[in-house]
Amino acid sequence: MSPYDAIAPVVAEKTGWRYRNARLAQDILVILGAILLGGPIGITTFITGFMAGPFIEFFSRKVSQPIIGKFNPSF
Repeated sequence: MSPYDAIAPVVAEKTGWRYRNARLAQDILVILGAILLGGPIGITTFITGFMAGPFIEFFSRKVSQPIIGKFNPSF
């Protein structure tokens, strides 16, 4: 995990937000920063920015957590 990837889980944990919302806010802020600084912005920037959080939350809930719970019943 890179430092950038650790921001959303920490924000979600500290604020009580859903991971999805914390990741969306993070990605939107990064996109706005890139726009303001004149960075390259394309369609994939927006797709990633608006879809990463929901996809990560979905796979975490439907795939990762059941697997972890199977091997670690206290999870």
